[in-house]
Parts: sequence; C-alpha cells; structure tokens
Amino acid sequence: FARLLKLELKSKVQGGIFLDSDNLTDLDTLVDVVAFQVRSLVVLVTESVFLRPWCLAELAVSHQQGLDVICLYYPECEPPTDEFIHLLPTQVIEISELARFGLNHSHLQEALGMVQQCSLTLQMPNILHATALS
Repeated sequence: FARLLKLELKSKVQGGIFLDSDNLTDLDTLVDVVAFQVRSLVVLVTESVFLRPWCLAELAVSHQQGLDVICLYYPECEPPTDEFIHLLPTQVIEISELARFGLNHSHLQEALGMVQQCSLTLQMPNILHATALS
C-alpha cells in the first residue's frame, strides 16, 4: 500500500516523496533525511509500527523538527495507549540503538504522545479501490 500511496501523492504534490523502505540501504542516514529533507511525515499506522525502532526514530525526529505528522490508520489499528507509551522501553527490541542519534526514551515517548494528539488522522477503508485514494 505504501508504494501505491507514494505514486498517488507524486501526482498531487510538489516536491519529492520519500518512502523510507526505498532507502533502507543506509539506516544511519534515515534520521538525517527526516530531520533535514522532509516537510511532512505520513505514518501508516499498522499493528507493529510503534514496535519498530526506526519508525520510532522517524516519529521522534519529526516531532523535534516540528514537522506536520499525518496518521493513516489501517483498519482496526489505534493510537498507542498511555500504558504502551509508559512501558515503551520494555516493549521495543533494540530501542537502545537509537541513543547514538541522541534519542532517548523520553524523546520517543513524547513523539508517541504527539501521535495520540495528532489532529491530522485518516482511517483507511477496509477495502481499497481506485476511488478510495482520489
């Protein structure tokens, strides 16, 4: 779905569209790309997105940079709960890897709190068809 969304957005917005999975050859530059080359972040909220350290890093950096964040929720997915955010350090494997980018638990928890309050949210339909994206 992410690739289809990227193609659709390319025809509707000026500037480039960065899809992180297109550029996973060098994860070290991912944080810099989000910090300095992205104006808005679209988060495809799946069941596991908040368990992925690199996704959390993108969220934290976008929050620190004051970027617009748009949350696109897959069916039956919801924002992180207060309990999940509180227990984040025990929920995410390899979370300590993000310390080398200056990101600590509180940065990640603040970013997830921002997701809870995100005013730009969309719920994805259960069935996708061409008119769902237009």
